[in-house]
Amino acid sequence: MIARRWLATAGLGSAGTRSYLPIPSDHLRWVLRFALAGTAAINLTINAALAGLFTIGIRRVPAWSAPLIGGPSVVGNTLGTLVILPVTTSLLCTASIRVYQRGGLALLGPDHLPRLIRHLVVGPMRRGLRLAVLCLAAFGPLTILVGFVGAGGGLSRLGFIISQIAVGVLLGALVTPVVAVAAMAEAGPTPAPG
Repeated sequence: MIARRWLATAGLGSAGTRSYLPIPSDHLRWVLRFALAGTAAINLTINAALAGLFTIGIRRVPAWSAPLIGGPSVVGNTLGTLVILPVTTSLLCTASIRVYQRGGLALLGPDHLPRLIRHLVVGPMRRGLRLAVLCLAAFGPLTILVGFVGAGGGLSRLGFIISQIAVGVLLGALVTPVVAVAAMAEAGPTPAPG
């Protein structure tokens, strides 16, 4: 119920007497099941594993370090997630939707798309890159500010792992439904004649 209301406020369903763009129930179920619940589980697992792996033998993760050569850092890893997660989500989510489209999930028409999502019906890689730029612009300054103010001394290994899980799950909850709806409005590549 809460997820349905959240989607309605995002313009992906209907709530009460307010008018929203209708999304067919098959598509809404896909977004709820896979783009929200499934992605949360995947992002939790992947971010926990990567943060744990990258910090083996490290007791305290610094707020800042030289990118790529300085080891993990709170700000560096968070900024990296803001770029990598939208791109990988777009590629993987679009591939998953293509499988469901071959199984009968209909293409969404332009009348089912909120205006803000229409500019993301551009293919999986371009969509991922556009969302990465938007995420970096929207959350990058806050990440840097938190690095200066809140995590200036860094985080314990466990605190770092928890922070990376939170970033991945929350960003995934924002990005994946948008990716899914945009991908649902794209026809997959046509197979070559055989």
